[in-house]
Amino acid sequence: MAAQKVLIIDDSKLMRLQVREMLPGNMEIVEAVDGADGFEKIHQEKPSLIIMDCFMPKMNGWQVVNKMLSYPELHKVPVVLMSGREEDVQENAGELFDHFEFLAKPFDKTKLITAIKAALAKAKNRRAPAVAAEPAPTETATMAANVALDATTLLQKLQSEVQDLRQQNANMRAEMKQMKQQMAQITKVVKQNLTHA
Repeated sequence: MAAQKVLIIDDSKLMRLQVREMLPGNMEIVEAVDGADGFEKIHQEKPSLIIMDCFMPKMNGWQVVNKMLSYPELHKVPVVLMSGREEDVQENAGELFDHFEFLAKPFDKTKLITAIKAALAKAKNRRAPAVAAEPAPTETATMAANVALDATTLLQKLQSEVQDLRQQNANMRAEMKQMKQQMAQITKVVKQNLTHA
């Protein structure tokens, strides 16, 4: 019997390694470094399970889930979404909660396996989207679709900007830490010189 193929999508190499080590040894593991790379690998590798981070560059976790819903063949693929910020996920992806199992970071092997089982059960019980013949859209329906499209584009743009701001904030904090270390070294040298003077 072929091994189950699991796709781990996370921009943190350490997190991918931790998840890999927690999974049973009989699984074939494929990795992706961000949401866009992950979505490509979903099509290429056709995994039987996806475990991914919520907050990633290029495309975040719930954007990947949302995009998967456009493809009938991906509708029943189980997804576990990981994050340390459940309230942010609830706020941004609340309507998608039926399409993935949420796993709060940090977690251990037991919690991961429990989340995988729950994701498998959700996917198994999920109904395939109805493919019914739709009436020709009226002018109002077309306008509503355009408004929804604009709102989605705006949301994606805002999410991207928030991600950029978070990255800038992290970079600034790293620079501040480095500057503090340099100041501490300068102060130490000055004190030594004053002592020897």
